[in-house]
Amino acid sequence: MARPQKKGLDYFPLDVMMDRADDDIEMLEAKYGTNGFATLIKLYMKIYQDDGYYIKWNEKPSLLLAKRVNVDINLINSIINDLIEWGIFDKKLYGEYHILTSKRIQHTYIDAVKKRKSVEMVGSLVLVEIVNNNINLINSDIYPQSKVKKSKVDKSKEDKEDKEKPVIKKFIIPTVKELEEYCKERKNNVNPNKFFDFYESKGWLVGKNKMKNWKAAVRTWENNNNTSTNGNNKEESIYDYLPKGDN
Repeated sequence: MARPQKKGLDYFPLDVMMDRADDDIEMLEAKYGTNGFATLIKLYMKIYQDDGYYIKWNEKPSLLLAKRVNVDINLINSIINDLIEWGIFDKKLYGEYHILTSKRIQHTYIDAVKKRKSVEMVGSLVLVEIVNNNINLINSDIYPQSKVKKSKVDKSKEDKEDKEKPVIKKFIIPTVKELEEYCKERKNNVNPNKFFDFYESKGWLVGKNKMKNWKAAVRTWENNNNTSTNGNNKEESIYDYLPKGDN
């Protein structure tokens, strides 16, 4: 059996002057103290250890990071949001794929694996020019659906139980691309990036409740926009787009 290809790194270089040479990292320490710097370093360690050049970012890794740094989960989320806004992590790829990566991380990774025989990287996630001959860019879904084989008897039993249970749809945060496509389909003037950033900053809450349907929220912004346009010719504001109760 072929030996599985290693993805991550055993170690990574750390610039001893990174907290002084980079204004954003210095700003991180100024705002959050040692907790901010520790969060970033722990996050680098996890990225390089696992996939090597990115990490899927959702509730699970954020909770684990909060445990490792020994801080509240809300502080972790605030730090991550600032790291994205300041450009330490790529904002576009986070919006499209919910991953954390950067050119700096990818340059470090590519340099570290240059002696390996063959290395695969997902082409859609690459931010830098590939110069290594051993790097193979692949098309891959980083969020594959899990497949479990079951017997016909078990499947029949589960199907019957499923029909009896009320269907509860789990809310999935949309990507900026999905928002763009839906707004284009409806031919409205809602700004997808503004919509995403607004609800991302609020933890995808509508008022005090968790959002259930992002398409309905887009339509609410659309209706508020139309009301503003058909009324008095006043200057547009972001609050013209927001559902009542979100201001």
